Amino acid sequence: MTVYLHDVNRGLGVFLLVVSFLLPGCSSSGGRRASVPVMVDATAQVVEQARQTWLQEHPNWGFHGRAAISQGRDGGSVRVEWEQHGRGYRIVLSAPMSRQSWVLSGSSSGPARLEGVGGWVRVGEVAEQVLFEATGWQVPMGLLPDWVRGRNSGGGDVQLDAEGRPHRVYQRGWQLRFLDWFPSSVGRPVLPRQIEASRGSARIRLIVDQWDELIP
Repeated sequence: MTVYLHDVNRGLGVFLLVVSFLLPGCSSSGGRRASVPVMVDATAQVVEQARQTWLQEHPNWGFHGRAAISQGRDGGSVRVEWEQHGRGYRIVLSAPMSRQSWVLSGSSSGPARLEGVGGWVRVGEVAEQVLFEATGWQVPMGLLPDWVRGRNSGGGDVQLDAEGRPHRVYQRGWQLRFLDWFPSSVGRPVLPRQIEASRGSARIRLIVDQWDELIP
């Protein structure tokens, strides 16, 4: 990814941000189209930088939401209850239609543990692999903690919206789109309300119903 940041008018504080990357094409070759320039003014840049700083300073968080996950013709919907304490996480997934539920817990620096209905347990070094072996779902667990909050962790190609927030992200073969945001509230900046991720035949659509700030 190449990012060119030019000072268009210092008096007006307007900047031209050109994020050069390739969008996934519709052809089987997976070609990409170059993005168009996005105008991000200085005020929006300051607000977004403050938001990124706030995210870094608040590592304990959680949310309640819903997710639709599909792999080709197979898929399902689950309720999601996510608690994140620094690098540690506890995620409850429940599928009302099939009456199945799973609890995924662990740390980004340690093994993952998945518990299912009936008391069975799977343990592995990579949370994504543990979840895939049990459910058949491809879910980028290592990327989601940053994605779900719209945090720029680096390592991916990013297209910004006019507010300076991430609009599209390409990382490790995944394409992520931010579709909707919660407005800012007292003591909390804007946070994603709806995101969509895809890689090959894998599709994930997440809707956050409520954000929670957890006490350390």
